[in-house]
Amino acid sequence: MSSTFSEQGFAKEYMSRFVGSSDDAWFDYEKLLTHRRIVNPETHEIVRSDIESFYILSVDVARKGCQTACTVLKVFPGGEKYTCNIVNVYVLGKTEDEKVFDR
Repeated sequence: MSSTFSEQGFAKEYMSRFVGSSDDAWFDYEKLLTHRRIVNPETHEIVRSDIESFYILSVDVARKGCQTACTVLKVFPGGEKYTCNIVNVYVLGKTEDEKVFDR
């Protein structure tokens, strides 16, 4: 009930929500959102004999009441360096029945 309470500030600080950008930001948040698409998502392993590659799964395990996210990265070794592309993102626990953590 405090007069200094800001719902947007609370979402940003305590719920880790990205709530947009300020007028002084170096980038346009709305424009950034239009580019947040996986153009050719891979739903299964794609092997090409002429290109060496492997996959890495990165998982952000959810806490109570949240969703777990799994990012699929395809890695291409090239001499002394590796390059990678995000080829898919899966969000697990989209409904209460699918969430596995209850504590």
